[in-house]
Amino acid sequence: MLGYSSGASLAQAAAKIAPEHGLDVQRSVFAEPPNVATRSLFELMKQFMRSGAQLDSYIDQADSRPLNEATRLARDDIGYMAGLARPSNVAIAHALGLPTYGGLVKELVEQQPGLGITTVVASESKISGFAAFQSIEGAGGAALSRQTGVMILEGAHHAAADDIDLHAAMMLQGLTLAE
Repeated sequence: MLGYSSGASLAQAAAKIAPEHGLDVQRSVFAEPPNVATRSLFELMKQFMRSGAQLDSYIDQADSRPLNEATRLARDDIGYMAGLARPSNVAIAHALGLPTYGGLVKELVEQQPGLGITTVVASESKISGFAAFQSIEGAGGAALSRQTGVMILEGAHHAAADDIDLHAAMMLQGLTLAE
């Protein structure tokens, strides 16, 4: 299972229920999971907005016409912003503001002893960053260390994965570390 940002939280949930559906997940990479600390909806929103300050430079680095077009469409469409306020998105954001990451990693390790997990954090991130370590430590970090690894993107911000090449490289390296 692979996931970045809120997708990391979704990938955790998918990995947890995969065995119930006959799926054998052997490796997972959870990059920049936001569910690492208790935050109000307002605080989480502010942190995500601040993380967007570096977004344009990462998108420019990718030099991808489809990504540039999608970014332009998302910014030009007032419906996109209104969509963010849907009740389902507010509920999801509330869940992302809870410190569940470490506990979910612990549950996965206990449930699936052969599962290798890599947590990817950006050293300059205000969304996840080193709070992910603290979340794992609080859940019993030493016991988890046999099955889990951490990859640090030095000098990177939360938006770093919007550089498509970096995103692919980080996921591939994370899968290698999870072996």
